[in-house]
Amino acid sequence: MPCGIPQSLLANFIAQLVGKLEGMIMAKVQELVAQVMQELQGICPDLSRLKEILKTRDNLVNAIEKVERKIEPVQKYAEKLDKPIKAAEIIILILEQLPVPTTVGTPPTGSPSDVGGQIYSMPVGKMNRFGSLLRLACKIVEMLSDEVKAIKVITENGLGSIQPTKDKLLV
Repeated sequence: MPCGIPQSLLANFIAQLVGKLEGMIMAKVQELVAQVMQELQGICPDLSRLKEILKTRDNLVNAIEKVERKIEPVQKYAEKLDKPIKAAEIIILILEQLPVPTTVGTPPTGSPSDVGGQIYSMPVGKMNRFGSLLRLACKIVEMLSDEVKAIKVITENGLGSIQPTKDKLLV
């Protein structure tokens, strides 16, 4: 029986993924915006060039929306885990309070021939195993809960940092 569980790296993986997506799109946006701004310094472009610039802007907005569509399912996945985690916490609470008899017997009735006796006794090893499994379940639920919180923060920050750039492109 393991004494612990390995630390989950799910939030780290998602943070790297979101950071990579965010970095790629923001670098592309900044590069193209810098090119257009340098090209427009001091001159007024003709209509065909303005149409190309608008098309570039639309492509950037579409690229940002693709990144958002990749991040949003991860955020929804984390939100869907809230109910099962809450259910597991309740089940663990019930199991912690569940009385498990260690010995079952008959009480003495008072007659000289009946002094009571043991019918069944649960071995200490089983009780220890039950306690170990309960602690392990608590650690798993705690770890999943922490991961969900971290994933929500990561995805909210990722989406939140992209949104102002998208808004500026749409103005």
